[in-house]
Amino acid sequence: MLIYRKTQAVLIGSLLAIVLLSCNGTGGVADSGGATYSGGGGTTSSNTGSGGISAIDILEKSNADDMEAVVAILSQTGGGGSGGGVNYELSSTVVLNSDDIGLPADGRVILTISGDGMDDIELTVSPDADGTVSFEIPAIQTGTTVTVSMDVQNAGNNTVCIGSVTQTLEGEESQFDIKLTRCLPLSDLPEYLEGLAENGIETAYKLPRITGMTTFEDIQSLADILRGEYCSGKYVDLSETTLPEGITDLSTAFMECTTMTAAPQIPAGVVNMSNCFAGCYALTTAPVIPDSVTDMSYCFQTCTSLTTAPVIPSSVTDMTNCFFYCYSISGNLVIKANITDSSFFQGVCNSSSIGAVYVPNSDVKDALAAATGTGLSDDMIHIGTP
Repeated sequence: MLIYRKTQAVLIGSLLAIVLLSCNGTGGVADSGGATYSGGGGTTSSNTGSGGISAIDILEKSNADDMEAVVAILSQTGGGGSGGGVNYELSSTVVLNSDDIGLPADGRVILTISGDGMDDIELTVSPDADGTVSFEIPAIQTGTTVTVSMDVQNAGNNTVCIGSVTQTLEGEESQFDIKLTRCLPLSDLPEYLEGLAENGIETAYKLPRITGMTTFEDIQSLADILRGEYCSGKYVDLSETTLPEGITDLSTAFMECTTMTAAPQIPAGVVNMSNCFAGCYALTTAPVIPDSVTDMSYCFQTCTSLTTAPVIPSSVTDMTNCFFYCYSISGNLVIKANITDSSFFQGVCNSSSIGAVYVPNSDVKDALAAATGTGLSDDMIHIGTP
């Protein structure tokens, strides 16, 4: 049985941005697309007592050849004490079921519970089908700080995850619910894709979060894999993946990745997204556009499956042909950019399904109305927000 040792672990908290907010009320429910787990409102409660978490450590996998996993607390319900009944918000953590993430049915999670003045407790539990691990910590001495260490093993007893959670308990039994999110190193992606059967856009594979990318060249390697033989006939959803920070230029990055149905998340600081997703005709879901982006010319051109346009931030200065030939876009197009030169709106969108376009002021409205190749009439353009 594997026992967690701090000397072997390396913190990698930067792998996943986790937001924990303590509040009274009932935690919300996550949808399948990466939504936020919301609290039920109420006043902020202290981070002590049977519901309080003093730290969450995300620790590096022990075997570089195995898939990484990130461990995060979703909710805790304590007994008495000043923090009892506390729920937490957790943003942007989505869990694939065990079949998708590669943890076999006989995979298991080994828990080692240790604390001051108590004997270590070892539990072995199997995750639910959705990746959730639930367990209880028995009532112990009031005010005891315990650390729950986790080793996730597959059928061959190979560790694929190590993590720990530290919490102060107030002498009451505490229920823990933990979810595991798998990550796939970029170097393992070809083999992973090779094992998938061909599918359709409607049944796209939601890939684990792809890691191991630090440079634009890494992003190019990812795109080359998506365009290559390993992904031929296999539609994939990359919404779990966040591109590396520090990248400013994504021009042509995913151009003609024709089997990608959902784009990866774009980090803050990106400036140029010209032609970024041009020719990705299977793309149905666009990423959130950061406030740093200025150039979105031809960004989504010929994304014929895209149904909803992302909000265009105020930083954008060029939208030439941004959504040209995106015939499936419907609903509203929200443009916060202060573009007053109509040439930078040329061919911005020619979808006949657009209901209305919202812009920040009359100058932008006039520029958009005067732009050629848009098919947008003056009465479709409104000042303000939907």
